[in-house]
Amino acid sequence: MQLLAPRQEQAWAQTYKDRAARLEAEGLMQDPGRAAILRSKQSGKWNAMVKVDALDEPEDLVKALKRHHAKSWWDAAAPSYRRNILRWIAGAKKDTTRSNRIEIASEHAARGQKVPQY
Repeated sequence: MQLLAPRQEQAWAQTYKDRAARLEAEGLMQDPGRAAILRSKQSGKWNAMVKVDALDEPEDLVKALKRHHAKSWWDAAAPSYRRNILRWIAGAKKDTTRSNRIEIASEHAARGQKVPQY
């Protein structure tokens, strides 16, 4: 048995926004796509990851990295990895989850390791 259900709406990454703009400019955007963009703008998901896409590091992450003497490793990591970790941290629904994720990321950085799921 397979469940078919509408996709959950997620925050829009800059690459998806760029793709949507390109499709619209080329005349390839359809009404359902425009409706999805409108819904995401109304719900706040359109701009939810602006800071993540800009690699804007939250102050609590920077403090944890400095506390673990891991800021230089973090700064040398690939931008795609840092973006994924920032997205993972930003996606936390509870403050405790966010704190735990920051601690996990900074501890791994201190050991010169990536967080395993990334």
